[in-house]
Amino acid sequence: MNIEHDRLYELLCEFDDICSKEKIEYFLTGEALLCAVTKGVLPDTMGYVNVIMDCANVKKFIKAAAGRKDRTLDYWGNDPDYPDFSVRYVDEKSLCIDVTDYENYKAHGMFVAISILRGKFPTDDKSQKIEAIEKGRAQYLTGGSETTGRELKQYKRATMILGKAKVMDRLFNYICRNCKGPKSKGKGYYGTYDITFAEGKGLTLSASYFARGGAKASLDGREFPGPRFVVSFLNKAYKGRLTPMDDGYVMEGKAAGFDRLIVRAGVSYADYFQSLAGDEAGLKGLRQLAQDAEKIKDQRKGYRKKAAHDWKAVRAADYRYKMWEFYTEDRKTEIRKLHEAGDYKGLRRAFGPYTDALEEAAESNIVFSFDEEMLDIYYDMMAHFGLNKRMDAMIQGMPKSHEKKVEQEREGGCHE
Repeated sequence: MNIEHDRLYELLCEFDDICSKEKIEYFLTGEALLCAVTKGVLPDTMGYVNVIMDCANVKKFIKAAAGRKDRTLDYWGNDPDYPDFSVRYVDEKSLCIDVTDYENYKAHGMFVAISILRGKFPTDDKSQKIEAIEKGRAQYLTGGSETTGRELKQYKRATMILGKAKVMDRLFNYICRNCKGPKSKGKGYYGTYDITFAEGKGLTLSASYFARGGAKASLDGREFPGPRFVVSFLNKAYKGRLTPMDDGYVMEGKAAGFDRLIVRAGVSYADYFQSLAGDEAGLKGLRQLAQDAEKIKDQRKGYRKKAAHDWKAVRAADYRYKMWEFYTEDRKTEIRKLHEAGDYKGLRRAFGPYTDALEEAAESNIVFSFDEEMLDIYYDMMAHFGLNKRMDAMIQGMPKSHEKKVEQEREGGCHE
């Protein structure tokens, strides 16, 4: 377990507590549900957890969670550029970036992704116009302003009259009120529902998965609500196959994807982007990965190689910020005193975290620095201990943008 695991699990438990208190029904899904079935614990590398709610419950959750300290809700109601009909409950004091689509969101902390069960639009004229606006908006996102079509024209007309923010807020509320799913005299889930998961996959799910309160899923010793027929549900969601083992299940046929997430529990996403703004290579790499998302998924060698290069620049910027955050002004003052006194053993101890980070980064052929003055002292320490070959390799591999202090770079402004 690490701090990222603990932070995400804490957020999930907080989410569960809110739902329990407000009698909001939800179901665990995605990687978290898969982990509950296969291992019983959240992995250390996850930055978000997927859950499912229906329209009525998601409205209750938005009301219950609004205004909580260090939390934000990301959805059409407060972000008209949010990509789809879902909600994110975000921890503002952490960092979780999916490099292939980070530009689609405002909040980049660790989060609970709420995928919403929805039914079809009613057949009356008003509903058909609203549905056309939603389709037109989807066309605009995929094809841009040059796309033509009846639905797109209706979306553009609506945004010109009301403004994009009001259109998307009204669209969200209209769908929640009028697309709740099949009608029934009784209570519960009936028929089928459409859903879009956080990964962008769309499915039609049978109500039988959510009938009678679903089933329990255990993570790290705590039970969370999950859908019924969990194995069948996961097979449908992942298009893979769960094979029973003596101690649970193992997933077969699930392709390993490109490692797209940057997850940090100890830094807010606002501070991270503030630092990254001046690192041209890192920021360019982040933007390029987002632009080439579909090409990266294509798995072709050329695209994969280019993506690996961009990812390397992003990771170097991430390592750099982590060390800048660790080496406060007090720690740097201590290092200066040790250097002036010629205490190289003390310097080796003081630079221990930086050395460890360099060795970890070296496994990915990454070299980085967080402060020009500290780097000079580090080089002097290496020369003292006869580490000249290692020092030469660092000098040759050091990105030029890392020769400046992070504070100097911050003068360039903050990435939006």
